[in-house]
Amino acid sequence: MIHTKVLKSLMPIIMPPMTAWAQRMEREIFSYGKALSDSEISDAIELGVMNPERVRYMIVDEIPLPAEELAALAQQAGIIDADTEGMAYRYGIFIRSDVKDKRLRLLHELVHVAQYERLGEIRNFIREYVTACLDHGYAKSPFEIEARQKSQKLAAESSGQTRAFKEVVSEENTVSAECCEEPFLFGRHAGSRLL
Repeated sequence: MIHTKVLKSLMPIIMPPMTAWAQRMEREIFSYGKALSDSEISDAIELGVMNPERVRYMIVDEIPLPAEELAALAQQAGIIDADTEGMAYRYGIFIRSDVKDKRLRLLHELVHVAQYERLGEIRNFIREYVTACLDHGYAKSPFEIEARQKSQKLAAESSGQTRAFKEVVSEENTVSAECCEEPFLFGRHAGSRLL
């Protein structure tokens, strides 16, 4: 296993191919993906997506993995592996066909779309997201905490299960408090680290 410090030191080298991969995946999804329905657009807006009409998604048997070297690094960072259920590449989203709750997965990925928008370019999001996963671990990354909380809250509200959601939020708040002081403000404070 590669040490976190080594992975971080490789960021300047791996950012260009990672960004190119994400751009290629977004183009593929734009070519073959499905536009959001009216209700999905409403969900996207509720989750903070500024341009929901640009979002496309594809249901796939497996989330495509990047070239072998990039895939290995992404797996080391805990970002993507064979069990990954969904992946957002700016306005393009992959969702695995065997995911039981596709709506919840789409909501989760739409939060990532909103995060991409807040951070601007694809490379900015990738750099900040990977760094957060390396610093906090995938599950405790502020990006993932925000995506889980917002998607679960909207899913619970629309299905009338707000009590169950409150219990989940209580557990999540404990996690977010451990990993950072202001988990949902990274988009506003990340500017000092952007190239």
